[in-house]
Amino acid sequence: MASTLTYDGVDVNASRVAWEVDEKISELEALGTKVTRFSVLGYSLGGVIARYLVGLLHSRSPSFFEAHRPVSFTTVACPHLGIPAYNSYFSTALIFLGSRLLARTGSQLYVRDRYSDEDPRPLLEIMADPTKVFHKALDQFKHVQVFANGTRDFTVPYPSAAIEDSDPFIEWEAQGLVVESNESGLVESWRYPDDQEALKMTQSKKSGWTNPMDKLPPVLKDRFRYNPALLIVFPIAMPVILVLMIFRLSMDSRRSSNRIALLKTPKSLEGATPNRHGWSIEHLRDTIGRFEQSMETDLIEEADPPGQMRRRSRRSSAPHRPPNGSAKTRPTQMDGPEKLELPSQRVQFTPAQQNMLRGLRRIKIDRFVTWYPDIGNSHAVSICRDPKNKPVHNKGRGLLKVWAESLIRDDAEE
Repeated sequence: MASTLTYDGVDVNASRVAWEVDEKISELEALGTKVTRFSVLGYSLGGVIARYLVGLLHSRSPSFFEAHRPVSFTTVACPHLGIPAYNSYFSTALIFLGSRLLARTGSQLYVRDRYSDEDPRPLLEIMADPTKVFHKALDQFKHVQVFANGTRDFTVPYPSAAIEDSDPFIEWEAQGLVVESNESGLVESWRYPDDQEALKMTQSKKSGWTNPMDKLPPVLKDRFRYNPALLIVFPIAMPVILVLMIFRLSMDSRRSSNRIALLKTPKSLEGATPNRHGWSIEHLRDTIGRFEQSMETDLIEEADPPGQMRRRSRRSSAPHRPPNGSAKTRPTQMDGPEKLELPSQRVQFTPAQQNMLRGLRRIKIDRFVTWYPDIGNSHAVSICRDPKNKPVHNKGRGLLKVWAESLIRDDAEE
């Protein structure tokens, strides 16, 4: 799937992936290989697309999962809750531009869309609704795990990737957070400093000297021999780069709008026939709607007798705990004469995102937090995107190894 098609929307892209899944299964079975199990790995936006995908597959009659047992569902740095806002001007500007420049996908990610006239909620909120097929499909998987970057992910904030209601790692240095990670780059434990450690930190901050170079972007710090030229060119080049980026995104958004205009027609691009271009938007809604109507009918027919307690979901969640970390609450005030700085930035969820959080927490999820405090942007590193040209991306191999080992365990258990 071409990168420019990303802007067409989560649902449309999921229908394209569904076609690819069917094509690949047909190809394998034509070679004599029977596909009996199904696992998913989604990175970044791909994780949200994967959640819609499994809902689309489950809505078939019979369900795709009757013939292909759902085993493992994994996401890496995925915006499950969309892109939440922080109390900063930069975050406000990013949401304003992103929801407009990234076409239909942007409005969905920034929770500014309306799913339909019948259900005006944002798509991501609907996908997290426990009564909808997307949530029920995700609940079919034996193992659901999410990997979130604890720090320096400037694309997908930690709370959205980890499905958490707060960001304990924001401004972690100012808070004096003590983080222990393993050789795979995953957080094993974290805690706030005790009183003595906090006192030492505040004293060192008062007496210490801060290097102004630390505040520069990584490219201006790491390659010293180019720094003088970069420092001169940067004020001129940066506005030009921003203008070019906005122009490119605007053009891609316009092309996407033209494609979406076709997909809004029920008979467009073969409408209900699976194809590489994606189903029409109306047909996608009808497919999900028919499944939900059928499910409601089944529930009425199989309703429990009065007074009998309904059986709880097999994945009812346990009490929530901080991911891979200490359950110790951050002290609001130190016992000594000094206290650490409180984070100046705080995540601000919309009511829709709060509903997503409540819905997704009803699914049993294994959370893993990566820790790359010494790199510029952890988003690409976590998936080891380009280790050939960017050796620092090799740090992400630890995450991939953990994921691969989990698949091997799942296979052995089967």
